[in-house]
Amino acid sequence: MVATLIGAVGSFIFAAGSTARQVRATYQGLIDEIDAPDLVVAPRCEQDVSILGCTGPAEQLSADDMLPRLVDLAVVDEARSVEPIATPYLVDQDNAPIFATDDDRYGCIDDDRSVALLGLTRGRGIDQAMPFRLNGQLSRPEGTGVVIALGTATREGIDIGDPIRVAGWCRDGDPVALEQAIDLTVTGISVGPLDIEPPDTGLTIEPAYVDPAVIARLVESGAETQANAVVWLDPRASPDEVREDLSSYEVLIDLRARGSAIDDALATDARLLWLLAGVGAVGGLLLLAPIVGKYVRDRDRDTSTLYALGAVPKQVVVQSIADVAATALIGAALAALLAPAIGVLMPRGFAETITPHASMRFDGTVTLVGIVLVIIAVVAIGTVASRRLDRRPGQARRALRPDRRIVLGSSHLRPGAHSGVLTAIGSPVGPRQPSPWPSFISITIAGATCVASLTYLAGLDHFERSPALAGWNWDAVVSIDEDGQSPPAVLSQLDRIAGVERATVGTLYPPVILRVADTHIGVWPWSFDTGPDAIAPTMVAGRVPDGSDEVAINALFADATGLGIGDSVRLERVALAISLADELEHAASESGLPVTDYARPDEPNVSARYEITGIAVLPLQRTEDTFQAAFTLDGLAALVEPSESELETAIAWLPDDLPKDLQARADSVLSNLDIGGRSVYLRLAGDPRPIAAEIARIEGVSEVVAPTAEQVLTLFVGLNLSHYDRVPRALVVLVSLGGAVLLAYLLYTAVRARRFEVAVMRCVGMTSGGMRWSLAAQATTTALVPLVVAVPAGLAVGRQTWLSSARDLRVLPVSVIPWSAITVIVASAIVFANLVVLVPGWLAARRTPASELRAG
Repeated sequence: MVATLIGAVGSFIFAAGSTARQVRATYQGLIDEIDAPDLVVAPRCEQDVSILGCTGPAEQLSADDMLPRLVDLAVVDEARSVEPIATPYLVDQDNAPIFATDDDRYGCIDDDRSVALLGLTRGRGIDQAMPFRLNGQLSRPEGTGVVIALGTATREGIDIGDPIRVAGWCRDGDPVALEQAIDLTVTGISVGPLDIEPPDTGLTIEPAYVDPAVIARLVESGAETQANAVVWLDPRASPDEVREDLSSYEVLIDLRARGSAIDDALATDARLLWLLAGVGAVGGLLLLAPIVGKYVRDRDRDTSTLYALGAVPKQVVVQSIADVAATALIGAALAALLAPAIGVLMPRGFAETITPHASMRFDGTVTLVGIVLVIIAVVAIGTVASRRLDRRPGQARRALRPDRRIVLGSSHLRPGAHSGVLTAIGSPVGPRQPSPWPSFISITIAGATCVASLTYLAGLDHFERSPALAGWNWDAVVSIDEDGQSPPAVLSQLDRIAGVERATVGTLYPPVILRVADTHIGVWPWSFDTGPDAIAPTMVAGRVPDGSDEVAINALFADATGLGIGDSVRLERVALAISLADELEHAASESGLPVTDYARPDEPNVSARYEITGIAVLPLQRTEDTFQAAFTLDGLAALVEPSESELETAIAWLPDDLPKDLQARADSVLSNLDIGGRSVYLRLAGDPRPIAAEIARIEGVSEVVAPTAEQVLTLFVGLNLSHYDRVPRALVVLVSLGGAVLLAYLLYTAVRARRFEVAVMRCVGMTSGGMRWSLAAQATTTALVPLVVAVPAGLAVGRQTWLSSARDLRVLPVSVIPWSAITVIVASAIVFANLVVLVPGWLAARRTPASELRAG
């Protein structure tokens, strides 16, 4: 029995520790297996802070043209070309879009469900431009097979052998259909560094690998490929050398950064598993201490026989220790055999994304170290208990000293209930009643772990339901058409709509991208009008900007520049004349008109200095690491709206012989320089959908953006939290079950140990009802005493854990106390404890005191 219990406790600890090591090494194992590249690069485009995006590539290079240049760089070990078609239009056999959602009926919106179509090359999965681990097989040359990413297969319920049709490709969110769809069959599922999505990196690309003939057919029909290359860097190259040599290339994806994010996620899961192993180890040690001690004491009769035969105390102790050591060895061996089976039940968190349904393999290091530690711990417990058996035949047991008794003091409880409470907290403690405190400590640790996990989950759930914590501090944003009604007219109509509680003018989409003076740091500007009831950005620290020379920056901005509250920063934009020239060049390149012969203006940047009043949370993709700042509407307008002299300079630069289309573009730019009133932030009361629909019918409203909380996180903020709750939820389940078993065992042994005491009490007049009251009071006290410590300790640990995660996600750290869940835990523990003693109490009431006294 004791060996079996040691095996059960040890197998749980071994399984948790082995799973923790497996989880931590999961991503590194994948990378070592497939030799993943470090970067995905493309020729750097000509960017300007005056517009969003690129004005054009520096050189019109294909991916194959880039390879010789990349390989010649000292920092590059290897490079491969890859030219994907982003967002193909995929349908099933019934021509229904595979990736369609309520908000994207064609599955053509480029978000975290995006699939990029890539052509296969000769070789295996690890020989492709983006290497991957393959389940299944690659398509045969000129075949109709397709290999899809594990993320795609899991999300859409697609398996090997299922059909997929390439019906076209997506452009600006709408499909462009082929004349005849291409029928494909899934032949394999890939797992690679590109299609694994770390929890806090948002947008990902899920590759689908097809025969190059499929790509060629789409290109012939008008689909565009992206000229990229994947790069393996020289591990000896310094970061500065990499930046210098690759300065003419845009780093599209830094797989090293993604790997670091994945490692951090796996490390967090592994730490929680080590915590689970630690809880099991401490709880198991405290549980085994009284059991092993009782096991040694139960062999007291053998000890007396040995003394009668002439054994000396040292021999008796050695004999007892050897017996305990043999039991420990059997239990440890049993634990090693059971650990892989128990490991199947262990939570693996984000590792499931990389190796789904992988069973826990045998971990020799954890098993060997664990066996040694289990034997040492059990032998140590047995040694302490054995040394207390130094008694000659006929030697009486030592009475418990009065100072060792725990006195409850005066009580208004019934005598039976009073005795139950005294027994539960260890007073009196005699030869038949082991001390409950070691097991109490185990239950306390289990309860604290459970409460901590629930507190973490409560904070996560509150964040998922509260877009304001991620910076979306409003319910909807209305964009006003430049050619429609005036902003004041639209605002007056908004005020008359039922459900619109507050409205604040500002800018959602930036008129320009600013730059920190004397740096290459680009800044996405937001602006908000001020006033007593104005909607303002979400603040982590400091206050909202209130003057035209004030600004609030996000945490990324503060960390990169070393600036904080009270500091000042100079922000700048390009002059209007240069912005106008860039816009015309961009328009000319789109329409094929030559404008490169015109002399570009030479104007200095326009700048202004702002005082930093606070650190804000602003809702933009976390994966893009965007530097963001929030201004007052007047403050941003003072910087981005050109002065009269600047406007005159730009108009004077305009060539007289501009083509008609370019002249129209120039007139459009020069007539829309006022940023005020083009966006309105709204707070709504009630269901936002009908209110947003009514707002959209207002003349002059070009767009109403009223996303759900989930859409804010996925589309705007770019956070995928689907893996954040797996390990905490598993901890709640496993620790709750373990705590329940431990509580049941503690009460069962405690009630059996009280049989003689209860018999004596019944002889002096205790009724059956009084006996039941005594057992109920003992059970209730046994459950409550650990929880008195576990609840506040668990709340403190869970709160700090969630706040740390929230800061890592760069969102507003807000913790929530799950009072309802805690109430359920306390109530369930009390009810369960009383149910455990129900049967022993009923049996004790049926037995006669005489039989119990004779047994005692």
